[in-house]
Amino acid sequence: MSPREAWVETQLLHSFMRHARPTLHAAGPLIVIVVAMLYRHVETLGLALRAAAALAVTVLRYGILHVYRRRLADADGTVLRLFMARYAWAWPLRHHLG
Repeated sequence: MSPREAWVETQLLHSFMRHARPTLHAAGPLIVIVVAMLYRHVETLGLALRAAAALAVTVLRYGILHVYRRRLADADGTVLRLFMARYAWAWPLRHHLG
């Protein structure tokens, strides 16, 4: 990867992490809305399990963002790429990191 490509990737990763929080703020209310809409129309246990999984992923993502903001908000490309390679599974990223 050229230095320019590494710089661009670093900027994209920082941008992604800076803008992920607002989408997470919407996740909680959306989970409640979906459960309310589907309640009594689908099997309750399955709905509860899906809602719990969605909530768990949301909480996990908040945790990852917390680590990023405390330790990596000003990180260089190498450290940031390693961090994202470790936690990319928590988001549907299709970009191969590292």
